[in-house]
Amino acid sequence: MRLKTGAAFTDAFLVAAEDKSVSQPTEIGLCADCEHMRRVVSDRGATFYLCARALSDTEFAKYPRLPVVYCRGYKKRNTSGADPRNS
Repeated sequence: MRLKTGAAFTDAFLVAAEDKSVSQPTEIGLCADCEHMRRVVSDRGATFYLCARALSDTEFAKYPRLPVVYCRGYKKRNTSGADPRNS
């Protein structure tokens, strides 16, 4: 699936990813391992990437255009399994 660009194809189209290859970290960008990203799958099977920071801060897009290459709110997800509160 090739992503189209232009005025008619805005945020929602660029974020929707019915093609499974778009779910690769390089296609998503920083959101792939950000602690604020929430993956949402619609009833039709489309995948969307919600930024939880947008729920409390209007400066962030709820569904950012992908791939995200820079974000001041980016915080790498803790993947070690250790609870960071116990550090």
